[in-house]
Amino acid sequence: MAVSTLGRHTDWVRFVAFSPDGRLALTSSNNGTAELWRSLCIPRRVGGDEEEE
Repeated sequence: MAVSTLGRHTDWVRFVAFSPDGRLALTSSNNGTAELWRSLCIPRRVGGDEEEE
């Protein structure tokens, strides 16, 4: 059961890669599509013991 879809992906998303600054993500799917995503917010690390910026 799909919760939501990403762009033109009509099959399972099998790969996700993030840019070093976290502002871009690349996804690819079994249907042969690839999508480049831009974050609309400043990415933040969730959890962990590191100090906040």
